[in-house]
Amino acid sequence: MTVPPTTEDFISELEAWKVSLRESLEVALQDVDLVAKVLRAKGTVSTSDTQTAAAAAAPVKVSVEDVMSLKKMKAAGVGFVKEVKGHLGDVARKHVEVDLSEFFQRGSGHESVGALIREFRTVDAPSFHKVMCGYMKGEETEDDVRLLLKVGADVNGLVGGETAPMTAIRAGNMKALQMVARDKADLEVKAGKLPPSRNSNGGDDNARPPIKKGDTAVMVASRQRQWRMVDFLAEQGAEINAVDGGGQKVLGIACEYADAQTDFMIGIDVKPDLVLHARVGQTLEALLKKTSDAHLIKFQAPEFDYQMTPGHMFARYGFEKLVRLYFNAEKVVVDVPDSFGATALHRGVVGVGSFGEESVRVAQFLIEKGVDVNKRAMNGGTALNFSMYCIEDFAPPALVKLQKLLLDNGVDINVRQTSSPCHTALHDAVERGLHACVGLLIERQADQAVVNKYGATARDLVGPRNAEMAALFGPPVGSAGAARTVARGMHRCFCAACAGERPHPRN
Repeated sequence: MTVPPTTEDFISELEAWKVSLRESLEVALQDVDLVAKVLRAKGTVSTSDTQTAAAAAAPVKVSVEDVMSLKKMKAAGVGFVKEVKGHLGDVARKHVEVDLSEFFQRGSGHESVGALIREFRTVDAPSFHKVMCGYMKGEETEDDVRLLLKVGADVNGLVGGETAPMTAIRAGNMKALQMVARDKADLEVKAGKLPPSRNSNGGDDNARPPIKKGDTAVMVASRQRQWRMVDFLAEQGAEINAVDGGGQKVLGIACEYADAQTDFMIGIDVKPDLVLHARVGQTLEALLKKTSDAHLIKFQAPEFDYQMTPGHMFARYGFEKLVRLYFNAEKVVVDVPDSFGATALHRGVVGVGSFGEESVRVAQFLIEKGVDVNKRAMNGGTALNFSMYCIEDFAPPALVKLQKLLLDNGVDINVRQTSSPCHTALHDAVERGLHACVGLLIERQADQAVVNKYGATARDLVGPRNAEMAALFGPPVGSAGAARTVARGMHRCFCAACAGERPHPRN
């Protein structure tokens, strides 16, 4: 078997053949010149008489055999050139490389040549979903997924009502989401008709929230409370001003589900999850900055029977930076009430027990923006009354500081709420065992003679064994034992859901 020559030896032979071919062609061309010379000489004469006679005669013609010889030479030349090109092409095709990068980069976005070619997907949506789900379960490798993406998988087709990005979000798999999103997935595709298992949590409050028909990927991530995924999708260009099937923007959806997730942070003897608080705040800030007309958004608070704005929610959870961003925007009214009639100041003071100085700074900012400190909610309460909610037995320094701020700015200290049992702030402070607040209110001349629905003054609510609290009032005036007995038969629920307006039997 003949051993193939090296590349250099082959090139040398090729170059030698080229030289030989050139020499042979030069000899052939010389023969062409010789034939032409002979033909011209055949009809040439030296005298003017013969030239005149020749001019008058018919042109000299070659024979039929001469014409046939010329045709054969032309055919041989064409055949030779084709054969040479064919053999050279066989060699070149095995070794040539073509750089198509510039070709694929022509145009921009979805109009680029590369993007248009990739529209011809070779892997359909169900097949890709199967492999991606296998990857998320550990049954397939990342390379398996990337291979399908490389050859052109359909990541935008609906499978069970959702796209590949939505499936990755629902599974909480950031890696899978990043792979499909960076494969130029269309993040604005809306969820279709979903099976019952995906549009309901089946009554399980701890289950992942549902996906809704008409949701985009970033809406799904917001409902699922996948805050890092929301951030990622926003960075990838997801449309933040898109609306769901009910006309709600992404920020409204995020606020609704974040409110339900973080509500536990406001309560008695609760230490807020500061990591979660910061995580939620970061995502809401990113959405707020990209949302137009945020002041028009209202959402249903999941745990309550009223609607609020993002501004109310930001204040409630002590998101000072978000409160400033929201209320410094154009067209935002600082006194706008939620459906319970409460302003952002009402909602903001409720969180002071959990968020301390942040809630104080939120209140200070809202007051500087011109909020009416005496505006009353549907239960007749001012921000001073609301500041007593979800606080019990101990008044943190931030609460006293907040109440001083409200009093210094003219809040009515003696407002009697209209909902049962119709307490003043002083009544609430006594009932909650907030000695520091009671002392502050008495110091600021709170009217101790105001009675609640049952005819009891704040002093009447002081327990017989609470000498420290009783001492703050001084000696009792008259007797209200009967009223005190009735008053102690009922107390208000101070949970975040009731907001102090619902009476409950005392246990």
